[in-house]
Amino acid sequence: MKIPQRMSAVRSRLTAVELSGSESGDARLSQRGKDEIALNICERTPHGESALVASGTGSPLGLHVSRPKQDVAVVVASGDIDDATITRFEEIVLARLRAALRVVVLDLSRVHFLGVAGLKALRTAQLLAQQRNVRLHLVATDHEVLRALHTAELGEVLPVHATVPAALGELDVQGESAG
Repeated sequence: MKIPQRMSAVRSRLTAVELSGSESGDARLSQRGKDEIALNICERTPHGESALVASGTGSPLGLHVSRPKQDVAVVVASGDIDDATITRFEEIVLARLRAALRVVVLDLSRVHFLGVAGLKALRTAQLLAQQRNVRLHLVATDHEVLRALHTAELGEVLPVHATVPAALGELDVQGESAG
């Protein structure tokens, strides 16, 4: 079965979900290239927002947003941040930086690959945070992710912590964090 036929079959199954996009969530199906299909699912709950970005290649990217305090957001990413997953990653992170928040902690401790697209998105996030006077902190533990941050010199402009509690503690933020 060719990609357009597969997309059509999957799209027909998702039509009800796409049309029922509401306060509780939504799903989008898109074709990212000649041979790749991407599925974006977003669920909103009273405790936060979770998103799964699954593409035809590579590993999916999971995103979860929690609000330990009214003016603080913790975005937990898991999987790979690359060309196939960058659009949803940027949507989630940049929306939090544009919101009326004082602090955004971006937890990359479950990310195992941070591609050039991800590094560019982090640079954009850093600049937007600076413009909006939002304190943006990163959490990273994977050697490859830390090396990418160092190579791109992002560790020099964004604080990097080993855990979310350490980041929130430095920011003097009380409350529970996503983990």
